[in-house]
Amino acid sequence: MGKIKFKKPDIKGCFGKLKSLKWADMKNGIRAMKKRQAEKEAAYRNSRFAQKMQKLYPYMNRYSLILHGIWAIAINFLIEAMSRHSVVAAISYSRVSTKAFLYNAFMIFVTFSIVYLCKRRVFARFILSFLWLLLGLTNGLMLSRRVTPFNAQDLKTVSEGVSLFTNYFNVLELAGIAIILILLGVITLRIPAAYLITFAVFMLIFGKEPMNANYLVAELCGGGLMLGAFFMATDYVTSPITPMGQIVFGICCGLLTGIFRCFGANAEGVSFAIILSNLLVPLIEKVTIPRAFGVVKEAKKNE
Repeated sequence: MGKIKFKKPDIKGCFGKLKSLKWADMKNGIRAMKKRQAEKEAAYRNSRFAQKMQKLYPYMNRYSLILHGIWAIAINFLIEAMSRHSVVAAISYSRVSTKAFLYNAFMIFVTFSIVYLCKRRVFARFILSFLWLLLGLTNGLMLSRRVTPFNAQDLKTVSEGVSLFTNYFNVLELAGIAIILILLGVITLRIPAAYLITFAVFMLIFGKEPMNANYLVAELCGGGLMLGAFFMATDYVTSPITPMGQIVFGICCGLLTGIFRCFGANAEGVSFAIILSNLLVPLIEKVTIPRAFGVVKEAKKNE
């Protein structure tokens, strides 16, 4: 069996492309992207599948409430099967506790009424179905490690910094997943490295036991810090896209986490630190965005 080879990222080439990037090239790229998107949409409308579905759309819209009810029952059944780790147990529960099963299905059915406020209803149905199945999978994982199901009391612990997750998944499991994501290029190492190094330096100086290695390891491995550094702070939507901005963002997260842990009222501060740092992302990107080669400032143009 051959070895898996990972392609080394061309960092110098990326910087070279950024330096030679011009505004006209960016505008042309955006126009080309919109043109390709329009061509894809036109090709989809003219496809055989779309033409066949056009005949079904009037019936689906006319009987959408009935279809929503059937789909809500199906999703509820899948959730019960994941929670009980057995399809047979889910069938037995739906027969014995029919009222409770239908009540849960009705709750799912009510959430599907949101799709009538959306223009892309099929996409909205897909998102809602995915969220419900994700909650069911979370509940199934919880029940595989404890007796009580996922409930509102668990959501209150999220404000203490994602300790809900790390109560059931240890640091080695999280580290293994993080290494796989880094090797596959899904997440970058800049934000987690800057986050953890800044936090470690802060705790060595201002912690309850300064310059104590055992205390530092306990702080790094506790309270959802690894989860926040590798899986929450690296979110594509809320984290900076510039390389220097990612480092600055990680430093801000590390400083705020250390401040909350050492001087805050709560013992945990990962979630609060990441949320507050997310508010600074537009400013960080504005300061750290590389200047395109050949672009002159307005003041120099006027001169």
